[in-house]
Amino acid sequence: MVKSKLSGAENRKRALEQTKTIEKVIKQTKRIDSFFIHPTSASISSSSIIEKCDSLNIDSSSPSKNFNEEVTSSSKNEITSNINDNSILQADNLLPSNDPAEWKSNDWYQESIARLGFLQFSDADFNISKREYPDKNRYCTKTLFYKKLPNGENILRKWMVYSLSKGSLFCAICKLFGADNQFGYEGFNDWKNGNNRIICRENSFEHKKNIVSFVSRQRDSGRINSELASQITNEIKYWSAVLNRVIEIIKYLTSRGLSLRGSDEHIGSLHNGNFLGAIELLAKFDPFMSNHVAQYGNAGKGVPSYLSKTIYEELIILMHKKITSEILNQIKIAKYYSIIVDSTPDIAHIDQLCFVIRYVLDEGSPVERFLIFFENSGHKSKELAETVLEV
Repeated sequence: MVKSKLSGAENRKRALEQTKTIEKVIKQTKRIDSFFIHPTSASISSSSIIEKCDSLNIDSSSPSKNFNEEVTSSSKNEITSNINDNSILQADNLLPSNDPAEWKSNDWYQESIARLGFLQFSDADFNISKREYPDKNRYCTKTLFYKKLPNGENILRKWMVYSLSKGSLFCAICKLFGADNQFGYEGFNDWKNGNNRIICRENSFEHKKNIVSFVSRQRDSGRINSELASQITNEIKYWSAVLNRVIEIIKYLTSRGLSLRGSDEHIGSLHNGNFLGAIELLAKFDPFMSNHVAQYGNAGKGVPSYLSKTIYEELIILMHKKITSEILNQIKIAKYYSIIVDSTPDIAHIDQLCFVIRYVLDEGSPVERFLIFFENSGHKSKELAETVLEV
């Protein structure tokens, strides 16, 4: 039997029909990424997706549409469950809000606030808390934050917090652990009956039970972070000890009018100045300072050592501000004082005015305190007076 050969036109026609058929099948076939859900606001772990997919019973003979609907439905349910039960992180904030009106009663808020604490806003502006009564308008007051004991002592109600957005008072503990009242739900603002309602609230069984839960959560948080807290405490003690020695050296040198800086800042150099020279001298007899110099001396930039010119210049500025503030406080207490102004040339032979205050201390001792140098505008009495008045 002779096999008939199709013409070229017939071959092209059949090839075109086959191509169209394949394209039609491709269009009707689901894309592979349509079998997966891409969450936007919630985060799903890979292990939870694998477990969920393993639990699906897929029939190879069923249409792809049913399979897609099954995966989509189960994934949506899992996302919804994760959102409702989420107790680790919020999408927008990694720290809890300072506004109690935004808090929620879940593990994340309870753990975060038990660990970090909260602001009470007892000194806030209470104008937004205005509430109109027939007799007059009433506001939240700072006195509501304090409880008067039978002995007359006033103690702070540490559980109370003011909402800046709603102008209401909340019980921070009841807001976190749940309570069916205004303090733990929508906020309290009945200022006319404020004292009585607050006393009833803090004496209630529900409030005390929530306090116990909060203290227990705080204790657990402290136990979890006890090692980290111990490390931080040791670091603070170490650098405080370094600063105490540095400050004493600065006080010693500056009180004698000695310069601190030399031509270099290298430990062991003969030209590193009086400050580092005193550090080296102290390190010979102080084991703590000796270890510090051995570990951090000549460490270079980027490594905190508290031995550079930067730190003692900052400390001198802070000491200057503290001393000036103390002198001004003494002058305010003394009430009566006199001003002494005299011109003094500096090392560059530039004439400048020295501003000194003379007053009497409480114990009756007269003192003179230098405050500031400023530019000399002239030697005539009028020019001196104008300069002083401008200070």
